[in-house]
Amino acid sequence: ILRKKGVGRNTLGWLRANAGSRSERIIVIGAHLDHIGYGRASSRAKKSDKGKMHPGADDNASGIGALLEIAEYLADLMKKGLLKSNYDILIVAWSGEEMGLLGSAHFMRTQVSGKKNTKERKIISYLNLDMVGRYKDKLTLHGVGSSPAWKKLIQRANIPVGLNLNLQNDSHIPTDTTSFFTKGVPILSAFTGLHAD
Repeated sequence: ILRKKGVGRNTLGWLRANAGSRSERIIVIGAHLDHIGYGRASSRAKKSDKGKMHPGADDNASGIGALLEIAEYLADLMKKGLLKSNYDILIVAWSGEEMGLLGSAHFMRTQVSGKKNTKERKIISYLNLDMVGRYKDKLTLHGVGSSPAWKKLIQRANIPVGLNLNLQNDSHIPTDTTSFFTKGVPILSAFTGLHAD
């Protein structure tokens, strides 16, 4: 066994509720930065593609691209005084998702379960973006069953947008949502489907 060590870094951005005052509740929105590169056993690559770089713009870059757009939009609303939120919003680009949810697991272990967490601060939901770059027929939202409030909130928010939504109750999915769901945090994970790339 050849063990390789490295340093992973999560990148976090914080939007404070109501013009800078600190909220007791936090909404986390995240996507992962890392990619499988040349692949490994779980990469689903054909034998003929072994040792070749794997295309990955959808698996990491689309989530990060959407995350940056959301962050820019929310920051612009805040700057204009139009973001009326009772919650702090934490925007996170996770490290090490492809290697076993390392970044999000570390965050939950040290920030929520560790000494830095207080009972006054609570993550009330985690929204995940992973493989969202191929919207054609539908947008799948996993984790709808993690909160009784999700279905009505989603349907109401989708009225002016009109996306074809595939709402899935299953909350056990192999992405950063697992780090939150296993700690009792309601999750949603956006996904536009698997494809040959």
